[in-house]
Amino acid sequence: MDYNITEKDHLSARWAQYGGTVFTPGALPLLGGNANSPVSDSGVLDYTHTFSAHLLNEVRIGFSRNKTFITVQDSGFDASKIFVDSAGNPLPGIVKAGSNQLDSGLPTIGVSGGFAPLGSTSNLPQGRITNTYELYDNVSWIAPFGASKHSWRMGVHIRREDARRFLDGSARGVFNFSNFPDFAAGNVNTATLLFGSTLAIGSATRGISIGRIRTK
Repeated sequence: MDYNITEKDHLSARWAQYGGTVFTPGALPLLGGNANSPVSDSGVLDYTHTFSAHLLNEVRIGFSRNKTFITVQDSGFDASKIFVDSAGNPLPGIVKAGSNQLDSGLPTIGVSGGFAPLGSTSNLPQGRITNTYELYDNVSWIAPFGASKHSWRMGVHIRREDARRFLDGSARGVFNFSNFPDFAAGNVNTATLLFGSTLAIGSATRGISIGRIRTK
């Protein structure tokens, strides 16, 4: 959008939005894959005021957001119903889908000897949201009729960034077996189970003053 408010005032705006879905299949038809739903939004509002033929001021406000969320293909599957002890109770650390939908799904299972892995990669689910805010104010002065060998441009740039992210690596559990007989017997070689929240929140604000001289 471009709009001339008056002969000395000009306003322009731009907005862009993107969204999609990406699916990466796994080794087996119903599990092992992952899905991502990235979203990106950005907008700019620009206002320019002309004080004279030699002096003008520009104010620009910008915003952008990027969001991604990657989850396992079998999210919602309750692994606690099949990973049980001799008494039929869920093994400690196995995610119950009813109480933790986000980290649910089949654990990452690897069997040495050339067998396809079971479950999705261990670094899922994960997600990130970043918001960026920017403010520019620039003043430009042009020397009339060559009265000076320089033109001046000065301004201020303020930028703020906010970020939220999580990466629940190994939250579903990772089990490795030395061979297929050990897998069939349930003899685990190594196992990893991680607990707790991985949510991280951060923000930063920067202000930059700019002065520039351009030789004519």
